[in-house]
Amino acid sequence: AEIRLCPLPYDEETLIRLALANSPDMHIMEQTLKIAEYEKYKSYSSYYPTVTAYTGFGYKTWNGQTRGLPESHHVVNALDYQYGVEASYLIFNGFARYNKMREMQAVFAAAEFDMAQIYLDLVNKIRAACADYNRALGMAEVYKAQYLATEEQRAEVWARYKDHKSSVDRVNSTQRNYLDARTQYVTQLNVLRKTIALIEAIIMESLFPEELPYVDEDVAKRQ
Repeated sequence: AEIRLCPLPYDEETLIRLALANSPDMHIMEQTLKIAEYEKYKSYSSYYPTVTAYTGFGYKTWNGQTRGLPESHHVVNALDYQYGVEASYLIFNGFARYNKMREMQAVFAAAEFDMAQIYLDLVNKIRAACADYNRALGMAEVYKAQYLATEEQRAEVWARYKDHKSSVDRVNSTQRNYLDARTQYVTQLNVLRKTIALIEAIIMESLFPEELPYVDEDVAKRQ
């Protein structure tokens, strides 16, 4: 079956959005970037004072007696409750926290760069694939017109030959032209199929519904 010759069902911008939304690499980089951003801001926290609030509750019992005086025995019960707030601030620790902060900033910047690279790569791939598809589609339409014209010419020459108005050489010549044109057309359809497969691989979705037959109706009528 021949594939249907028609424009892409989506424009470039929609295809780019689909590619970005469905790309596993983009999903991974989005999570990596979030983690790097969290670690970056976490490293800033070492420059802020640490405030600690505490509270405690206890119960204590003392038993006492003076030696030799049994009547001096006594018991003391007491509740113990403590609370408070403590604050501390690290002034200098040998550039350790500064180096850690710079490291996390570098990790975040690297993640941003990697994500931008993936984004640009997907955009460039989609734009190039769309251009290839449109070019292949245009060539397929040209070869289709040429193929159909040679088919009509072959039928006319064959009719004239049966009426003894054309030679065998003429029949053979039109047959060769027909076969050459059909070969060029089929070859171009294969190129078109490859461009469709490439775009579908990038966006990770089918461009055309499965129920839509990939048939060139003009050609099918002649088969």
